[in-house]
Amino acid sequence: MMETYTIKKVSDQLEVEKKTLKQWEKLLGSYLTIERVDGARVYTEEQIELFNDIKQLFDEQCTLDEVKEYVQLLIKEQEEQEHLVMESEAAVSKEDEPAQLKTAKKENVIDFQEHSNKQVKQEKKKTADKQENIPKNKQEKIPPIPEARLATEEEKQTISASIEEPKPNDLVVNEKELLQGELVEAVRRYEDVFEVLDTFKADLLKEMREGMRNEVREEIVGEVKRELEKSATQTVEMVESVGAYISESSERSARDVENMSKKIIRSNEKSFDEVTSLIEDYSTIAEEKTEDMRLFMKDVMENADESSKEMQYLLDRFSSNSTVAMNQVKFMVEKLNNSSTNTTEELRDLIDSMNEERVYYLKEMEKERKLHRQSVAEREEMFSDFVQTFRQTAAADMKRKRKWWKLFLS
Repeated sequence: MMETYTIKKVSDQLEVEKKTLKQWEKLLGSYLTIERVDGARVYTEEQIELFNDIKQLFDEQCTLDEVKEYVQLLIKEQEEQEHLVMESEAAVSKEDEPAQLKTAKKENVIDFQEHSNKQVKQEKKKTADKQENIPKNKQEKIPPIPEARLATEEEKQTISASIEEPKPNDLVVNEKELLQGELVEAVRRYEDVFEVLDTFKADLLKEMREGMRNEVREEIVGEVKRELEKSATQTVEMVESVGAYISESSERSARDVENMSKKIIRSNEKSFDEVTSLIEDYSTIAEEKTEDMRLFMKDVMENADESSKEMQYLLDRFSSNSTVAMNQVKFMVEKLNNSSTNTTEELRDLIDSMNEERVYYLKEMEKERKLHRQSVAEREEMFSDFVQTFRQTAAADMKRKRKWWKLFLS
């Protein structure tokens, strides 16, 4: 009898909710048939292993079509294995036909021997009853049974005993030994086929998982490229906006400088006109006012120097403001470059971690495969030891039994 499990045990074993199991059953309804007992779902060990594989595929973010293809391949492999097992059983049954005929003949001989023994016992009982009913004087008159007749009866008894020696249990044991030996030979014949199927299954699983991982990697790399392109476009837009702002500020500063220079020129022109008018007015009294005029000219020159200094100060201030703006732009560009380098480093770390996880998962798969092979080898050794010990004990029991024809020689 195959061991079955309820949906609760399966969910606890796989660490999956009942809803997800039912959802998987609906999605894969054309490939899976889960039996029900009294309205409750019943799962076999093979179905539990299949659901475990489905869980791993969904954890690796595989699509539903890929999962369906995987389940379909597994079902095909199981059908091929069942077909091979049926062929092996048919071959074994054909090989066992002569052995069955032999056992039937032996059973017929045993039945005949038992029937003859029963008849002999009944005759003995009848003779004993007759002897008891006959009176003593008549018993004395009865002639003695000849020795030859006694010898024949003893021979019959010895022959029946020798024929009775092969008991039906021994025959059943011998038949079981023959069947077990033939089954072992058939299993050994088909071991290579099963190994080839296992290797094909493992290679197919590896290829599917590698393809899924490559697709996931391509998707991740594409998303990363898109994010980098978006960040690059954003940086370009920021730089363009900053450049436009700087150009606008520089144009405004140039306009302000031009306006200030025009105002200064106008003020200088006005002051020069005033000076000329004063010179014309006071030309008559030039001698008296020469000193005053010189002082006044000195004041005008000093004012002109101060105005030129103010102009130089304003120009220096505007140039310093432009340099500060350029420095800010450079700082923003460097900051954006640093952020892009940080994102690339994070992506490299993520790819390295994914590679490490892949290596660890492959190592774990190799360990599990080695353990499975060791357990299979141990079971095969135990089964072969059991068969050898069983054969040795059967051979020892057969050697102990004496054959019927040796009784006459002894």
